[in-house]
Amino acid sequence: LTAKGDPKVGELGFASIAVSYGVKPCDADPVIVHTTVSEWADPTQVVYDNPSAVENGKFTVNGIKVRTTYKVTVEVTDAVTGVSEGSSTVFAAAVPKGV
Repeated sequence: LTAKGDPKVGELGFASIAVSYGVKPCDADPVIVHTTVSEWADPTQVVYDNPSAVENGKFTVNGIKVRTTYKVTVEVTDAVTGVSEGSSTVFAAAVPKGV
């Protein structure tokens, strides 16, 4: 289970985070992949939520706040038993680079 956040900041101060992730099931049982992106300081501020994500994918969250840390989480659940198989979390912050 892997997840990678890649923050980018635009010239106008708008930012995005590009995320790529991969899930490798341990056995033949189907799994449910749930991806979320939320503010680290206030987890109730969810900016992306996909409870039915594909096993391997990419997505971009646009319009995030500059200089704010976000938590990207990928959770995997066994679709048959409902048991949590694992999760991975990375943190990303869009910080403008000086010229």
